[in-house]
Amino acid sequence: MKSAKQKERELIIKLGNEKKTVREIASILGISKSKASFWINRYNNTKNLADRPRSGRPTPLAREELDSITKLIKLRVLEPKRAGVSSNHQWARSPHVAWGR
Repeated sequence: MKSAKQKERELIIKLGNEKKTVREIASILGISKSKASFWINRYNNTKNLADRPRSGRPTPLAREELDSITKLIKLRVLEPKRAGVSSNHQWARSPHVAWGR
């Protein structure tokens, strides 16, 4: 499955091939002119729309560890019981809190 970034880049190139101007492409897609221009130039020079490798220290975690962490985060974020604020918090019961100001 292609990412939204990849689809957007392909659409920029498609519109460019249809002789749309950078200004028209930016307006149609709701992006900046510099972004449209960047990807058209990148594609014309390299015929590639993929991100280039980034510098920086590689993660010390194994792929399995990263997958496990990602799964835990998704479970916690999507779990409805953990969302929201409880009225059992001390600050919610404090008489010094001025509501509605």
